[in-house]
Amino acid sequence: MKKITIAANWKKYLNEKESIDFVKKLNKYEDLFYNKYVDIILFPQAEHLPAVKDALEIKNVTLGLQDYDYRIKSDSEISSRCHSSGVGLDSCIVGHSERRMLHKEDNKSILEKFHILHARDIYPILCVGETQEQRDLGDTLPTIYKQLPEETPLFNPLPYAIAYEPVWSIGTGNVPSNKEIELVLSGVINSKNQPYLFYGGSVNEDNVEKLLEIDLIDGFLIGGASAKFDSFIQIIKKIN
Repeated sequence: MKKITIAANWKKYLNEKESIDFVKKLNKYEDLFYNKYVDIILFPQAEHLPAVKDALEIKNVTLGLQDYDYRIKSDSEISSRCHSSGVGLDSCIVGHSERRMLHKEDNKSILEKFHILHARDIYPILCVGETQEQRDLGDTLPTIYKQLPEETPLFNPLPYAIAYEPVWSIGTGNVPSNKEIELVLSGVINSKNQPYLFYGGSVNEDNVEKLLEIDLIDGFLIGGASAKFDSFIQIIKKIN
């Protein structure tokens, strides 16, 4: 069985103390992470990262940025930001639907972030997905194709991930059928890209086993359930 990545996007669910307490509790479950089938990336709020890093004792649980959240000035600035304060981040989420909606980020600016991250050897997780209206019109795949990078630098062997997060599913409890998800992920592969494939959108301990039936899935981008400790542990156990 291949390893499954769990990318835990905590958004603003946890404050700094709650984030630290979460990680300290996670340290006690160290046996879940060795010689098993999961890789974990935690995405706390950026200002909490140094404290979370200090509390984290499990070496193969890594940390990342929720977004590259400021004006791009140079291709070295992102590297400086990610590797500052000794945190040593090596991954970053871009294009989350909340960024697209609340910050009016368009495909062009998101893909610019994506390419800078990838060029600086930082693992990008690019979120793509359709709204309910686009789904109703049958525009799911055309919408997602516009959100994908046309190409990635051939000289850069660093992998990257595409996370399919249907906007209408996030936080609603409504999840596409496995057939629908597989259709989208197959479409991503049939483009010019060969990324790792994640699914996000109301993933929890009750549906993760069903979603694992989709062979194309390499990981999950999980929001609310990843910030609830008991749910998070159950998800890991079910994958293992």
